[in-house]
Amino acid sequence: MIGKKKIIWSLMAAVLLTGVLGIYWFYIAKPAPLPEQERMVKEINGQQPEAKAVEIQERIQIDGRHAVAPFKSDTGAYGISHWVWKWHEWGLEGIRTKGDPRIWKIDPSDPSSFHFIWNIDPEERVETIEYYLMRDRNYSISGGEEQYIPSIRLKKGVSMNEKPYGAMKVPAEWSAILKQNSGGNHKKPASLFADFHQIPHLTFGWHPLDEGGEDAYPKSAMNGSTYYSGDLNEEFLMPLNTSDVE
Repeated sequence: MIGKKKIIWSLMAAVLLTGVLGIYWFYIAKPAPLPEQERMVKEINGQQPEAKAVEIQERIQIDGRHAVAPFKSDTGAYGISHWVWKWHEWGLEGIRTKGDPRIWKIDPSDPSSFHFIWNIDPEERVETIEYYLMRDRNYSISGGEEQYIPSIRLKKGVSMNEKPYGAMKVPAEWSAILKQNSGGNHKKPASLFADFHQIPHLTFGWHPLDEGGEDAYPKSAMNGSTYYSGDLNEEFLMPLNTSDVE
């Protein structure tokens, strides 16, 4: 009987140790270095043959477990690939054959994790990209209750002179507004008139400019194909022109 108890306890200890090691291996252990460029190109073309990737322009580490690798194809197109450290390996979770700016919401519930991602053909005449966070002002009155919501128009410019691609974290001020706005929109309605008092939707946009400060929407950023796997969350940005931001 004592021998059987020892065997049972030994098995339980082995199972527990295996579980602890498994949790450490898959969720806690430090990520390995990003894959070499040759492997990235091979995986991109394996997952999406129409990408026809031939060159990784740069491997950009966003944080310890997320990265982007802008790439160039043999047709001269410029795209974006998304890489995530999961199950103790770097996996390809997103491919876009056109590099129009978008927001990668690494953790959709945490705006501080949001990053702008882009890769514009350097032959285009885009000198600067202005990113915007916007909200229209709103006034409502219902059931004797009044509410005024001021407009928001925040801008962050990025030069394309040094690199036509990149990844940029959403400014902290924007993150705070997004978090506050999300919380406000999800409060439990206090009355039948609550729907009239919802905070207007916040919108992200991008405004490409040439050297002279004129509108310069890059045609090469249009159309293209997209591949996502897993739960990667990427949001389209509204293209803007001068009349939209004046």
